[in-house]
Amino acid sequence: MIILFNGEPQRDATNLESILELGDFNLEKFELEKIDPKVDIALILYSSGTTGMPKGVLLTHANLRMPFVYMGSDGFESNLSDIYVQVTPCTHIIGTMMFGAVFGYGSTLIFLKKFEPEMLLKTIEKYKVNKVMFVPQIILFLIKTNLLEKYDISTLTKFYCGGAMLNKDTVDQFLNKMKYCKLQQVYGLTETTGATIMSPKDDNTGSIGKIMPNNRCKIVDILTGKAVGPNEIGEICIIGDSICNGYHNREDATRELIDDDGFVHTGDVGYYNENELIYVIDRIKDIIKHKGFQVSPAEIETVLMLHDSVEDVGAIGIPDQRSGEAPCAFVVLKEGHTVSPEDLISFTKNYLSSYKIPKQIIYIDEIPKNQICKNNRKKLLELWKTMNVSK
Repeated sequence: MIILFNGEPQRDATNLESILELGDFNLEKFELEKIDPKVDIALILYSSGTTGMPKGVLLTHANLRMPFVYMGSDGFESNLSDIYVQVTPCTHIIGTMMFGAVFGYGSTLIFLKKFEPEMLLKTIEKYKVNKVMFVPQIILFLIKTNLLEKYDISTLTKFYCGGAMLNKDTVDQFLNKMKYCKLQQVYGLTETTGATIMSPKDDNTGSIGKIMPNNRCKIVDILTGKAVGPNEIGEICIIGDSICNGYHNREDATRELIDDDGFVHTGDVGYYNENELIYVIDRIKDIIKHKGFQVSPAEIETVLMLHDSVEDVGAIGIPDQRSGEAPCAFVVLKEGHTVSPEDLISFTKNYLSSYKIPKQIIYIDEIPKNQICKNNRKKLLELWKTMNVSK
């Protein structure tokens, strides 16, 4: 429902006066409902469900204060002159958190129904958008596309990237192509009410940054659950004012999510260095377990995207009798380009260790995505199984 605070009702919207006329409201006797901000639920957002059934994330009134914090001076530095464009729906945490810029700092927010390359670029040019927050797949598109020659998007001065980590090579390529734009990486989950980690300004190391105000972070050993030190790989865990109250009607899943100390277990593998900069490797459930090694699908995707003939990539682990799992990459080629699977595999050998080299390259027309344009690995695995059953 769209509610107008002034003006007459329209076909797709009503106004506040019309709502008040529906009941017998005595504004003089009106009292606010008493709530406990840290306990009472303000919003239920559903997780993406890429590794299982979607779960309802319970966000409190106190949680929803956090977008107003990190969209301000402690993070995105939103202000009255900012114009954002967003392709993520309001039902996703990225779409929700962007309202912190609108209601907290008076910024303008333009929503697009979905990611359509030319429509996005037209919108940035027409409305002189200066800030965006997108997932890495859109950054990779901007690096590869020739469409930038058709549109003037030089008003775009700040690009925030979340959803997965960008490595240093990808960051350098992006900044080299879009010299007028600064890039900062952002990390967060629905379960953490959006952003909790953000890279410092002008940090191009590929780090997702440092923990944001009102939160703390630790890295724990995946098997033992014990905290580890700098440069040791483990699961990223977060505690603070951003942490949700668990899952709706899923006490079992809530216990898996939040430990006895109150830390949310993000399900992401990563590490931090001596400067407390945090790096994400991949989702624990997405990690390919190959001959005792752990292989990141995202790393394989990033390397293959460096090839001039590749338009898009999705990598997964596939069953393998000898090694447990083997890397497999689905590839979309650019229109008019041809390259053999063997040549692509040979190309990856210039960048990847031997155990990370894809065993299979499979050409398809389109990589399945979820609602925020991230690769849907669950559907890719289903596609691989279907293709192998039909053989």
